[in-house]
Amino acid sequence: MKEFKTPRYSVPWYVDDFHAWKDVYSNGKTEFKFNSKPILNKNSSVATIGSCFAQELAAAMDSIGIKSSFQLTNLLHYNTTSIKQQFQLAFDQWPEYSDENIWKVSDGYVHPFNDYYTTYPSVAELSKSAERIANSYKHTFMTADIIVITLGLIECWRSPVTGNVFRSIPHPEVMDTVEPEFFRLTTAQMMADLCDIYRMIKDNNPSAEIVITTSPIPLHNTFTNTDVRIANSESKSRIRAAVSEFIETHPDVNYMYSYELVMDAKNKFDYWKEDNRHIHRHAVDYIMSQFIHQYSDGSVKTPQVDTSWITK
Repeated sequence: MKEFKTPRYSVPWYVDDFHAWKDVYSNGKTEFKFNSKPILNKNSSVATIGSCFAQELAAAMDSIGIKSSFQLTNLLHYNTTSIKQQFQLAFDQWPEYSDENIWKVSDGYVHPFNDYYTTYPSVAELSKSAERIANSYKHTFMTADIIVITLGLIECWRSPVTGNVFRSIPHPEVMDTVEPEFFRLTTAQMMADLCDIYRMIKDNNPSAEIVITTSPIPLHNTFTNTDVRIANSESKSRIRAAVSEFIETHPDVNYMYSYELVMDAKNKFDYWKEDNRHIHRHAVDYIMSQFIHQYSDGSVKTPQVDTSWITK
């Protein structure tokens, strides 16, 4: 180990103790430096909630025989407040949930917090389905060994009456009646949401391990008046900053580097499809394998995936 002193400081610096940017891409070394934690075993139950990474991870767990729960709800959540509300629903801490009116659309009825593409012929049938989903969330979060939360964006829509935040922009047929408020989450608001989520998990399922990830998938569009590239950069920057600060103050929470795998790749186009927004299937499989590699205790073998496409 080489020791040297800078001209201005007398404290010795040890070069090998620091991870340098040049080390990442030199000699074809593209592997990530991370703290491995053996929290995943063949008997683990994994709960996933958030954006598309949550869906993909659940599928990856199913493919190797690990019990996952995404299919029980099949709902995507993109922002911290929407995710927090689902934990509040699961743990009976969301009284405003019942204050939200059911949405009447031309094909029937739509639940304001569930799938907007599924309509029901009656409020009774909708309520029965909503109760099933709520119970699924409760069972999932109460029994999971690992809870993975994926954050995707900061652009949100909120009810001006109840203050509830919707999963995404409301159904087009109710926009005039609901008159939702558009807003963007701040870093402080996301930090507060994550702290609330953490508290609820520790109060109700204290042994559960928490993993947080940031989705690299950019915005489909922005509801601001700025360029979508600027809006996307602001969105990801705020999310990543909030996650970083949260994990620094909660060292028992784990971070999965899916965002950096894509955004800091030597050649990003190894990952992106031609639309520069969606990720190739082989790249998704590789990211999922990295999750297992990072967290397996050895009883779950990392799937062998093709990596010949990665630029070294």
